[in-house]
Amino acid sequence: MSTAGLCACAPVAPDAGPGSGESARSIVLAALAAPDAAARAVVLDAVGLAHRRAFLPAVVAAGTDADPLVRAAALRARLRLDPTGAAADLRALAADPGNLGRALTVVGDDLPEDLVADVLDAASRADAPAHRASAVEGAEFVSGDRRRRLLDRALADPDPQVRRVGATVAARLGVVDAGPGLVVALMDGPHEHRLDAARRLGELGEVCALPALLHVAARDEGPLREVATASLCRLGHDASCGALRPAVASREAGVAGPAIEALAALGGAEARGLLAVAVAHPEVEVRLAAAEVLGRTESAAERRVLLPLLADERAEPRALAAAALVDLEPARAFAVVFEAARGSNPGLRARLVEVLERRYRRWSTPASGRALAILAGLADEAKDVAVTGADLPVALTALGALLSAGPALDRSLFADAALRHPAPEIRYLAARAVAAGEVEDPGSALDAALGDPVVSVRVAAAVARLAPD
Repeated sequence: MSTAGLCACAPVAPDAGPGSGESARSIVLAALAAPDAAARAVVLDAVGLAHRRAFLPAVVAAGTDADPLVRAAALRARLRLDPTGAAADLRALAADPGNLGRALTVVGDDLPEDLVADVLDAASRADAPAHRASAVEGAEFVSGDRRRRLLDRALADPDPQVRRVGATVAARLGVVDAGPGLVVALMDGPHEHRLDAARRLGELGEVCALPALLHVAARDEGPLREVATASLCRLGHDASCGALRPAVASREAGVAGPAIEALAALGGAEARGLLAVAVAHPEVEVRLAAAEVLGRTESAAERRVLLPLLADERAEPRALAAAALVDLEPARAFAVVFEAARGSNPGLRARLVEVLERRYRRWSTPASGRALAILAGLADEAKDVAVTGADLPVALTALGALLSAGPALDRSLFADAALRHPAPEIRYLAARAVAAGEVEDPGSALDAALGDPVVSVRVAAAVARLAPD
């Protein structure tokens, strides 16, 4: 849905008093009958997300709407409200190569497993590698033999990216079948595949690969030897850890990266000494790799190795180091985050918010929440930072994390601030989160949203204010 369509304006429906349930219902009914297709799609999405089954007849009727955007929203809503009744429509979409992508967008844990399995099976046999990768990414929503079939198919896929996704999902879900295929690729494959396999075997903790990796580290030269050595270190081969200094000092990020990951996983004083070499490296890509890898650890001792990067000459290492250090060196780190928020590099902000979001969803520290609030334009010191154009995705990503992770009280406070934000997209996301039950009703801010001049905000707030069925 375009931003223009999402934020279309329309007259406020008559009501029986601000904030009342009757007022909210009148707004929803007006949107369902609106001439603007975007308004109809928004309200269908909201009632489905909020599981307001009282509107199921209207959702079913919208399935034959003349506008494809509305029909798609109706299907998503119907799958949430009446998954059994909508199953035939979803299977028909999955069977059509042109609509398979639409079918995949609604796959989730709130659908019957039989239905999800049929969609994922169709995607795993599709011609497009992207659809096959999406199929294996959805393996968490099915179980038993269904899950295993998807993973086996992905691990044998002709496309290397699909195989990589399959190996990652297999490891995350505790399926150990990824190892043998990667060992074969390591021993007898094109150079690029061998490098990838050497790295993945270490990431996945495939101890069965130790003999093969030892063989490669002893026989091969160049990057393959260094990457194999790094994986041996990650797998507990202590002698290999001591041999990682040349890899950490390499000018190739593809060689230094696996060594940095191995040392971060190993921890300890010796590992921190070698990681300091990466932090002081002349190549910016190696310093970035160190900041990104160490930013994923909870260990304060390992993250403190990044302190010199807060004064790095390049903005990218400074920003990623700040994301890792916000709860250890808040004053210096917040200054760097604020600098990035006000700077002229939207790509840097996108990378920064990705790292901060990952940290917040995992650990939800107050400091990382404040850093995200700066990027969302919600923190006091960021009130004058414009949130428009290329920065909207960054702000919405930051706000999405703040509304779906962390303590309930914090989520409610962030929703309250977001509902008062000048950007309608920010207000809409907050109202939608309340409708979805992710955030408690913030009270007066939601009352005000019922009179918002932007239809999407008004509708989402109205659905949120309706009593559950």
